[in-house]
This record gives sequence, C-alpha cells and structure tokens, in this order.
Amino acid sequence: MKKPGFWRLFCAYFVDLIILLCFSVLWLGCWKSLRSSYGWWGSVSDLTFDFVWVVGILGYFVLCERKGNGSLGKKSVHLKIQATSPAGLRCLGAYAIDFVLLKLLGWGFYVTRIYFLKSLLSQVDPVERKMIEVGVWLESGLVILVLFLLYFSILEHFFGKTLGKKLMGLQVVQEEKGE
Repeated sequence: MKKPGFWRLFCAYFVDLIILLCFSVLWLGCWKSLRSSYGWWGSVSDLTFDFVWVVGILGYFVLCERKGNGSLGKKSVHLKIQATSPAGLRCLGAYAIDFVLLKLLGWGFYVTRIYFLKSLLSQVDPVERKMIEVGVWLESGLVILVLFLLYFSILEHFFGKTLGKKLMGLQVVQEEKGE
C-alpha cells in the first residue's frame, strides 16, 4: 500500500466536510427548534450542543471507518484506514485527539481575536459589539474548516497519519486497484 497524494486526501476530506456541514446545519436547526419550543430546553447549555455535535462527528468517522472501510470521502477516492486489528475504538480515539486539537486551535484563534478587539469593543454600543463578536465567531469557524482540510490532508500526505492516528497506530493508505 502506498501513501495517498495531497489532492486525493484533500478531496476525500472535502467530501467528508460537506457531509459534516450538512449534519451540523441539521443539528443546529433541531437544537434551536427544541430550545424555542420547549421551555426546559432553554436551561440546557450550549456545551450540551457542542458535546452532541462532537459525538455525532466522531460517530460518523468511527461508524464509517470501523474495520478499515473508510469514510464516504475516503471511499470516493479509494482510500482506507490501515490497521493491524479492527480500528473502531482506536479510530474514535484518533479522531477525538485530532478534533480536540483542532477545537483548541480554533478557540485560541477566537480568544486571540477578541483579546485584540477588546479595546475596540469597549467603545461601541452593545448591538455593534454583538455583531463584531458574531463576525469573529464566524471567522473562527471558517478558520477551523480550513484547518480541518489542511491538517488532515497535509499530515496524512507527508506522514500517512495525523497525530491522533499515530498515537492510535492507524494509517491512511491508497487502495490497490485489485482490492
């Protein structure tokens, strides 16, 4: 098995990203609908939203990649996870490590931007401040999406694995034509 090329990996993760964005939009719509329809949902924190969202994303990769089958994006470009034994729980651990790392980078970007805008935010009215904060939040989301694509594509192209996959003993490989 050989290491896949950068653009093949990029395309695979781009397909996965589109699927995950659809899931995220649906989950956000359901969450907002439940919170507005039922009063007791209003007391549930946004951390619960994040937790269920992350579990859904991890679930997508673990269910798709158990036994080395590969996610829908990887299958579309003939890639798979190579492991010496079934990779279900190790896949969960690998993606959990990678997503925590990406979430921390995105959060760090958001906090840094807010810190540098702090003096500006203190001089504007509350409505403008909220608009600026939402803009920075959206900008941080875009940074996380770009980091997601580049982190997985670059590391798996050059090393065959991300930090999480390295720690869990997994590797992404290109399928042979006869498989």
